[in-house]
Amino acid sequence: MSDSFAYIDIIFFAMVAAFIAIRLRSVLGRKTGSERRRGDGFNDAQKGAAQPPAQPVEAPPPLPDVTDEIIEDMEDEGLKNDLRELRKADPSFDLPNFLEGAKAAFSMVLDAYAKGDRQTLEPLLAEDVYRSFASVIDER
Repeated sequence: MSDSFAYIDIIFFAMVAAFIAIRLRSVLGRKTGSERRRGDGFNDAQKGAAQPPAQPVEAPPPLPDVTDEIIEDMEDEGLKNDLRELRKADPSFDLPNFLEGAKAAFSMVLDAYAKGDRQTLEPLLAEDVYRSFASVIDER
């Protein structure tokens, strides 16, 4: 009698499996050959990367030159005239960039002087200024 229950279990699980298979087929369908072709994700990405953009990318507009405005706002007439002359001699002179560079150079000179580093000081200073710095370093 126990053998008959084993067969009933197998028949029951076979029916459940058949029911699941039929439901999956109705949901997923079957291949008929008239389906749309799906592209290969990897090849499509490579093809898209090789194509140039439709329109060339425009560069952002250049920042406005504020050097003339800064010069006009200065109170010291002598400095104002000197900067105007410098600007006439070199129209590409940019005062904000120059000041940033001067700050960096001043910091380098100050650090080198504090450490007594003559190799760093020599290319940054004029010859007479370097000699005076070197003499003070020697006295320390």
